[in-house]
Amino acid sequence: MLRLALPAYGNLWISLFKDTALVSIVGLTDIMRVAFVGAGSLRAPLTFYLAASALYLTLTTVTLVSIRFAERRYPAFDR
Repeated sequence: MLRLALPAYGNLWISLFKDTALVSIVGLTDIMRVAFVGAGSLRAPLTFYLAASALYLTLTTVTLVSIRFAERRYPAFDR
């Protein structure tokens, strides 16, 4: 059952990660909130928002690579 559900689960996880701030669920402060506060205090919004976007891109890439690895390890249909 995991083999059939893994591609849909991976798509759902990536979508959830992009649409919500998962960091706030863990109990830490949201990445964009930290960037907003830092940009307001130092008046350098580009630096903080670029750092936040790089962090989101890195987390998404790591998640995508791990899901692809799991999909290759457990293929939906054995050929």
